[in-house]
Amino acid sequence: MPDWEFQIPEPQDRIDFIFFKGGVSPDSGNIFPVESFLYSGAEPLKPIPDHIYNDYPSDHFALITEFHYMSSSGCQPCS
Repeated sequence: MPDWEFQIPEPQDRIDFIFFKGGVSPDSGNIFPVESFLYSGAEPLKPIPDHIYNDYPSDHFALITEFHYMSSSGCQPCS
């Protein structure tokens, strides 16, 4: 059996997950997401194996999510 070699190109548009337990609105839980977006840097992506030279050197996009927290005193951004 031939040795397996890493020759299948990997996509650079994969994302990880953000798991949370709470509602999806201020009325349904203590914590809720407000906005999410993907970030892969500010320059065009260089494919693997040159991805280490990207300004965001990863084979995954970053998933950025802003959460707000509903406390007894009202809704505030999480910190």
